[in-house]
Amino acid sequence: MDIWKSTIYSYEFPVCAAQSSIYAYELTAGTNGGGDPELLAIAQRWAETIEANLPVKSGRRWKVQREDALPLTPYTGGNYAEDYGRTVSFFVHLYHATGKAHYLQTAEQVARDAVDKLYVNGLFRGHPAKPYYEATQGVGILLHALMELDALPARWQNAF
Repeated sequence: MDIWKSTIYSYEFPVCAAQSSIYAYELTAGTNGGGDPELLAIAQRWAETIEANLPVKSGRRWKVQREDALPLTPYTGGNYAEDYGRTVSFFVHLYHATGKAHYLQTAEQVARDAVDKLYVNGLFRGHPAKPYYEATQGVGILLHALMELDALPARWQNAF
C-alpha cells in the first residue's frame, strides 16, 4: 500500500486507518484507563509502517498525471497538507497512549517538515508544488494537528 496519496481524491486512506486504530484504542480506554491492547498493537504497527515511509512525499500512483498537473512536484518534495496533519495527529495521540517520547519526536519531525514545505508568507498551501493558497486539501486538518501538538506543555510555543 502506498502511504502517501498522489492525488487529494484517493481511494486509499492508510493514514486515516492509522488514526482510526488509535482513536478506537482511546475509546476502549474509557474512564478506567488502559484501552484494548490489540488496538494499541495495531496502532503501533501502523506507526512502524508510516515511519518506514517518511519523509512525507508524493505517492507513486498516477505519477505522470500528477507531474503534468503540478510540474514542480519532483523539486518541492512533500505532499498534501491533509497527509501531514493526519500523521502529526496520529503520532500525538500515540504518544498520549504510550508515553513514548519517540512518537512525540516523530510528530514534531513531521510537523516541522509540514511548516518548511507548506507555510509561506503567513499561510499554508495545500501542496508544496502549488503556487497559491487554499482552504482545501487538508489545511484545516493540518492546523488542527498543529494545535494538538502545541497543546502539549512547552511544545511549539510561538512556532509561527
